[in-house]
Amino acid sequence: MKRIIIAILIGLLVPPPAVFGANCGGVVPCVCGDTVTSDYTLAGDLACTNAGNALNVGANNITIDLAGRTISGDDTNTVVGIDNNGFTGITILNGIIRDTTTSGTDMRGASTGVISDVTCTSTGNQGFQNQGTANFVYTNIVGTDNVDDGFSMHDDSVATIITGTFSGNDQGINIIANSNLTGSNIVLSGNTTTSFYPTASTGGLTASLDTLSADTPVNLDAGVVTITGLTSTEGGVQIGTATVTIVDFAITATTARALDQVGAATSQLSRGTITGAVDTNGAVIGCAAGTLHLSQIDATGSAAGRQSILVTGGTLTAD
Repeated sequence: MKRIIIAILIGLLVPPPAVFGANCGGVVPCVCGDTVTSDYTLAGDLACTNAGNALNVGANNITIDLAGRTISGDDTNTVVGIDNNGFTGITILNGIIRDTTTSGTDMRGASTGVISDVTCTSTGNQGFQNQGTANFVYTNIVGTDNVDDGFSMHDDSVATIITGTFSGNDQGINIIANSNLTGSNIVLSGNTTTSFYPTASTGGLTASLDTLSADTPVNLDAGVVTITGLTSTEGGVQIGTATVTIVDFAITATTARALDQVGAATSQLSRGTITGAVDTNGAVIGCAAGTLHLSQIDATGSAAGRQSILVTGGTLTAD
């Protein structure tokens, strides 16, 4: 009888295991795997090892304040830091999300809202993902050391980035399909393959950026792209089949042509400098296809006795 009583008392002292997947928010604390259904401020770091997502958005018009704390996965089980599939009026603030297997934040479906002062780092895919028909404003965000992209857009999604830094990823910003990106004050540094990559357009991809700096290649593969205030050091700019307007720029390359139009693009560059490495022909600017118009351009860096501009196809005009 004494042994039974002691066993019962010991059992009462052991807390029950956390139940993942419950609703939380407000005065109800959130644990890994929960669904946030009302405003919630994180009370401490959230270190997750559960399968699925660290937190799921489960209601419209709510704020998730990370309060300077960190949501982390285990690089194996936890898929997304904060996942939102279709809820609107969502605000996510002030913290770090890291070590998930795919995304730090995934805004998808017809979701809308604001993400501000958030860093997504060391994920297995992209730091920030905006997909479906999501429409979000991102302010003062950082995407760093992610396996694929610092920031990724898919499908018919819309995003505005107001001050963003993306570094140490494979690609800084990757835009696909019919996505529409508007941005300002964007810094892209130390990304392995390319800094800015609008690609695989299905007819409606657009990007309009004001003040963009990059130190690895800017690859304008597809869509309608407008950049005002571009500073490109090291990697230069390559243009595929996009419709491109670049105004007020300084493009420099140390290992390739500074400006190279390789596809059937329609491009206009005005008020800028193009400086840097040359190919075997001595060219700093190359045009192989499409239409390239240069206005008020200063191009330097070709080898002595060689041309700065090499046209092998398409049409190049200058004034």
